[in-house]
Amino acid sequence: MFNKRLKQELSTLREELSSLQQVKESLESEMLVINLSADGRIQSVNHNFAQEMLYKTGDLVGRALEDIVPEHVKHDEFHLRFKATLTRGEHFAGAVRLLRGNGQEAWLRSISQPVRDSEGRIKYFAIFSSDLTRTIEASREHENLIGALMRSTALIEFDLNGNVLTANDRFLSSMGYSLAQIQGKHHRIFCEPEEYNSQAYQAFWKRLNAGEFIAERFKRIDAHGRVVWLEASYNPVMDANNKLYKVVKFATVITDQVNQELAVAEAASIAYNTSLQTDNSAQRGTTVVMVLHDLTLAGRYSDRLVVVGPGAGPIHDGAKAVADWGGDSVVVSDQVAAVAWLRGELRPGDVVLVKGSRYRTWDVADALRDENVVAV
Repeated sequence: MFNKRLKQELSTLREELSSLQQVKESLESEMLVINLSADGRIQSVNHNFAQEMLYKTGDLVGRALEDIVPEHVKHDEFHLRFKATLTRGEHFAGAVRLLRGNGQEAWLRSISQPVRDSEGRIKYFAIFSSDLTRTIEASREHENLIGALMRSTALIEFDLNGNVLTANDRFLSSMGYSLAQIQGKHHRIFCEPEEYNSQAYQAFWKRLNAGEFIAERFKRIDAHGRVVWLEASYNPVMDANNKLYKVVKFATVITDQVNQELAVAEAASIAYNTSLQTDNSAQRGTTVVMVLHDLTLAGRYSDRLVVVGPGAGPIHDGAKAVADWGGDSVVVSDQVAAVAWLRGELRPGDVVLVKGSRYRTWDVADALRDENVVAV
């Protein structure tokens, strides 16, 4: 009966050992494994470790683990905690940073387990690891990008119903709010009633709930009722199950730029309208102001004759007009006459006398017979 019990115990132990051996083999086939002596020297590494870390097995056996720890990590608080667990013979779980054979740093998610003999003395440490370098580097890159965006860009997050989840300081200062004032409030607090009551606004949120990315210029209202223009993008965000769960908005305040553009557009509009008015005025001038190029015709139009120039005024005597125009002081050009009209110095129906014309008398006379034509 005693032998039977021993056989049963032995059989049970063998089954447990077999189970443990299967687990060990499975772990070693999938993970990076390194065994350390009680004093922290490398006893062995498996094929996965050597391949992933770019070493040959012979390059590592007998060396202290500390030899392949990056110099800048040796005084890191987390590494010192790992070393302390080896010294005390304790279990450890966490990140371990080691150098690859090419000198680059690797992040290993590791479990270190002390293995003891029957008397409780440490035989070795078995360290099972997985390489998280690419994951951590990608995560850090994303964190850096997000950090840069957070520092340089106004950011606000909404749930799918449009309620505010959070916002960064840049957004809050740009809009004049504190987080407590807007958290849980609907996006419409930043919009004019004409916008949030429109069909376009309803369609805007439907597009976001359908996962559509939207980037435009947006007119918004701050806490003081002032207009703020934003160059912004609304970005639907999905969770680990590929399900939409929030919308993140990145924005840059462009109010000054838009105001400048509006001012330029307004100035251009004013200039255009002024140009039209000037053209109309000039056009009116051509139908009512006759320009007389030949002095011999002065008498015929003496009742309406105006001399444009220094000392100019109405002249009712054609002969006197010819005599007065003997000096250069009152000689003007067609352009001067046009300017005088625009300044209001001429009246509809006036005849402007211009000396020194190269036009022939009959050309001017024929032109003046038509009240809608100016001889120029």
